[in-house]
This record gives sequence, C-alpha cells and structure tokens, in this order.
Amino acid sequence: MPRLLFFYLFKRIGLGVLVVQLALSVPVVLSYLLYQLPPAAVRGGLVTPALIGISPTVAFVTLPMAVGLATALEFSRMASEGMIAVFYALRLSAWSICRPALTLAAGITVVGYLLANFIAPYYSSNMQDVLNVVRNSLNHRMLDAAHFYTFDNGLKTLYIERW
Repeated sequence: MPRLLFFYLFKRIGLGVLVVQLALSVPVVLSYLLYQLPPAAVRGGLVTPALIGISPTVAFVTLPMAVGLATALEFSRMASEGMIAVFYALRLSAWSICRPALTLAAGITVVGYLLANFIAPYYSSNMQDVLNVVRNSLNHRMLDAAHFYTFDNGLKTLYIERW
C-alpha cells in the first residue's frame, strides 16, 4: 500500500475514533457525575476532581467500541463511494486495505492497556475523595439548609434551619 494512502486512511479512522469516543464517553461521564454528586458538590468546586477521577475508567471501557464503530463507519463510507473497488483495481489485497485500521487498533490497544492498568486506578481515588468530602465536609458551601448532618459516627448532629 502506498505510504500516502496508508496515512490518509489511518488519519480518517483515527479522527473517527476520536469523535466516536467523545460521543460515547461524554454522556456516560456526565450522567454518572449527575447521579453521584449532589448540587452542593458543584457549589463546592468538586466537579473537576470528580471528572478527573471517573474519565479514565469510562474511556478504557468505551475505547474498544469506539475503534470498532469508527472502523465500520469509515469502511462503509469507502464502500459507498466506490473506494474499495479502486483499491482492488490498484491490486491491493483485503489485508493491505485493512492494515491502517489494524495498526490503529494495535496502538489503541496499548493506550487502553495503559488506561486500564495504570491511569484509571491512580485517578479513581479522586472520585472517592470527592464522595468522602461531600459526605463529611463542614464547608459552608457544601451544607444545605433544612437537612440533618451527622458526624463522628452519629455522636454529633448538625442542623441548619436556613441560610
């Protein structure tokens, strides 16, 4: 396969992976954060640490789906435009046409391995820290009116009637 054609297909599939990855990850991350974090955490500025804590985990779960979907979309586009027939006319085999997608998939497999085994476990403690701060903080921005707060295993109770 000519080098220019290889890099063209590699770039097209890579951009497709990026778009599909964002389309899959962003709704999952945002819905998880809306489910886990109370409004007080947003006022307290804890969204960014929670986002950093959950994003790598969601990314390595959705990464294989993004690669497969982007590859299928790109090959579907090439088939509808007649590019695959042109590749066969250039005497390219099916394996040489698939080589850019396979190369990208191998590289993304390494990225997924790094995300799953090193990055996600390191940053997952950020989300737990945020949840602990939400449950146990006495920060005035984190407290809601008309709500009972217990501390020290239920020995102390705090109630704020109104602000």
